[in-house]
Amino acid sequence: MLATTASAATRLLRTAADSAAAAAAADELEATVRAVPLMRVYATWPADGPAPWWRGMAKTVVGGASKLGMFIPIDDRVAMASYTDGALADEWNDAEKSGEIEELLWRELRRAFPRQTARVGDAGRPERVYAHYWPEGVHCFAPRADGASDAALARRWVEPVPRLHLVGEAFSAQHQWMESALQSAGSVAARALA
Repeated sequence: MLATTASAATRLLRTAADSAAAAAAADELEATVRAVPLMRVYATWPADGPAPWWRGMAKTVVGGASKLGMFIPIDDRVAMASYTDGALADEWNDAEKSGEIEELLWRELRRAFPRQTARVGDAGRPERVYAHYWPEGVHCFAPRADGASDAALARRWVEPVPRLHLVGEAFSAQHQWMESALQSAGSVAARALA
């Protein structure tokens, strides 16, 4: 069996593998790995609208009181208007679920870029907003005092109990999206072929 996220692995260990070793592995996983939510909010503007207020801007990390996180222009009509993690990602997800995301996005764009958005006024509002939420977008190790190295934990998670393999970015010694998922898959494949 395979598991791909920390929460999926914990559930699998607690239900599919009925043993003290599986319960201990689930406890260790819960104590050592934290999932971090991610949220990307894309916006589009009409082709017949005013010139884009962000023309000439590069990717911008927005600080201060803004809730945007990052603003990344894609072209003259599309931008990743917000890229956030953690509590801000959850807040954007709540706004999307409640139908308030368009208003929140326009308010935050005007707050982060007052000079640029003032030039176009309400004509600079996005036409469409698309939200993409990942409750377990990336993982990180929790602070711990057990002395186990990240690499030692990753080696144990290749097969924490017989015939159950943990594959994914969460189970790698370095949590780095796709690269870590591939590293984890390689470790499991090497164990299976040994």
